[in-house]
Amino acid sequence: MLYKDLMDKLMLGQDLTRAELERTIAGIMTQELTQVQVLGFQMAFLMKGPTPQELADYAHAMRANCTSIDAASFGPALDIAATGTGERAGRLAPAVALLAAAPGAPVIKQVRTSVPGYFGSAGVLAALGIDVAGSEAEAKAQLAAAETAFLAPRAFHPSLAQTLNDETEAQIRALTQTIIGPLMNPAMISNLLFGVHDRETLEILQEAIPEIPGLRALLVQGADGADSITLDGPADLLRWDGTAWQAQTVTPAALGLRSCSWTLQKTEKDAETAAQITALLRGEVHDARRDVLLANVAAALWVSGQVECFADGVCLAATRLDRGDGARRLEALQALLPAKISFCLWVLANLI
Repeated sequence: MLYKDLMDKLMLGQDLTRAELERTIAGIMTQELTQVQVLGFQMAFLMKGPTPQELADYAHAMRANCTSIDAASFGPALDIAATGTGERAGRLAPAVALLAAAPGAPVIKQVRTSVPGYFGSAGVLAALGIDVAGSEAEAKAQLAAAETAFLAPRAFHPSLAQTLNDETEAQIRALTQTIIGPLMNPAMISNLLFGVHDRETLEILQEAIPEIPGLRALLVQGADGADSITLDGPADLLRWDGTAWQAQTVTPAALGLRSCSWTLQKTEKDAETAAQITALLRGEVHDARRDVLLANVAAALWVSGQVECFADGVCLAATRLDRGDGARRLEALQALLPAKISFCLWVLANLI
């Protein structure tokens, strides 16, 4: 299909097929489309409003044109994501990932930067001293060291690196990073824990996720629309087991946890969040923050099939936290950064 025909369909409010989206993404990848044409497509696609089927097809097209990661030898992978309002427990995602991972059950999390109105964990990881993997080799090194890898999406999806203007950049990045970002994980994940803060996005994902072959998912929404499990009220869960959606509501009491209203504010600095994560993983925190962490790790363990039920996940999460599993993984990933810096310095020295 010619670019003009594609734009005509979008301007008329007509939906695009998977084949059309695949050709468009491929054209962006190969630079067959100019930057002006890419911008025109992105603006028209946003103005029309993508349907759930289009979002699933978009994710499929992105995965078909990405630099993939062959992580099958590490076991079925899990991604942990949220729509990114950054409220409450959402900023604990790196800690959740480090505790949810295990031999044979890796966590491969895509990392995003912050955009207006949305929180990204890239800054927190930097404050923790964890490098973000920009290649398959770096991702596998992280998995070998800690059963956990943190990925830079643009390194694996070249089409994301196309130049955008200021007016549409935040909207495009919000679309690709928050709603469909986890669906286009280059490691072709098997399990997904996805925190969703609004009903509209929840309904979109309910239609889009079943279109991704081999994916099991758990959508969670905390009290007052939080994009993670909170303990100041019941949390709504929607679980996709590959065949059907199952709804469930959990309360702090049902999980054996205390009700609380602890939050992490969006304005909190990355260094402060990193310090809290480090203290939590070292077992130095015994207040509400620990309980909130355990609840979210339990959700990750449940969707990835490591436990039979949510309550069992809380017990396993507490065991891992108390024996220092998360702290050891954090230290293992931190140890990779000096090695990478030393290697770069060695290369530079040999080039001089």
